[in-house]
Amino acid sequence: MVEVYKTDIENTALAKKIVTEIRQFLPDSKPSFDLEDCDNVLRIEHTYEAIMEQDIREILNKYGHSMEILP
Repeated sequence: MVEVYKTDIENTALAKKIVTEIRQFLPDSKPSFDLEDCDNVLRIEHTYEAIMEQDIREILNKYGHSMEILP
């Protein structure tokens, strides 16, 4: 599965920190940011039955940022 989120992350170093933290939380996932996209997209490829969106949201909130699901 692939989950796609619009974020307000613009900083590459912060994006890398968040990717690392998501990998720790979801070890078999492949999170990545596309900061060149107008939505600063966070994409998470995974094999889990369901991703805990609230947990991902809390990771971003910890750094003072937000996200919303893209259809």
